[in-house]
Amino acid sequence: KQWESQSHRKKMFELFYANSDIRLNALQHLRQSRHELALQIGYSSFAELRAQTSLFEGDLHAIDAYLRNALECIEPECEAEIQQLSQYHCKEFDSSNNGLKLWDLTFVKRLQSLANENVQQQQNDEHKQQFLDTLHPYLTVPHCLQSLQRLMSICFNIDMDKCLFEDNGIIKYELKVPVTE
Repeated sequence: KQWESQSHRKKMFELFYANSDIRLNALQHLRQSRHELALQIGYSSFAELRAQTSLFEGDLHAIDAYLRNALECIEPECEAEIQQLSQYHCKEFDSSNNGLKLWDLTFVKRLQSLANENVQQQQNDEHKQQFLDTLHPYLTVPHCLQSLQRLMSICFNIDMDKCLFEDNGIIKYELKVPVTE
């Protein structure tokens, strides 16, 4: 229930990123060390070093074209997903239409996923019930017993006669096996 509160999600997001200075300093130190290493072996930057030793074999234009192509491919999907999440968020949680915040993305995406799973489960349950309704006439006790009688008669030449005991309503079957000499 606490995750339904926007203020709680915002607080958790801010707490997670509260010590970002420490992480930022470590990242800056790593970047500086990589840059110095690249300078020592004759490159102008670490990016140039990586470009020269990557799969693109130093072709910066190929790297740029690849990244632009990747952006063109995923941008429409990303925009559509953000639009869909925003609509779901406004419909379910935010009637004031303040918009989807960064700290709401994971929460709303998970809720939408759960809602879709529930719809899928409902559809599966409906199909299962329709299937069982279709089979029901064939799986009644009298129908199964009648089919068993017919099967035993055809396969084993054994007849089953039904005997009803009136005192407690129990149905008992008596097997009649023909005697062969």
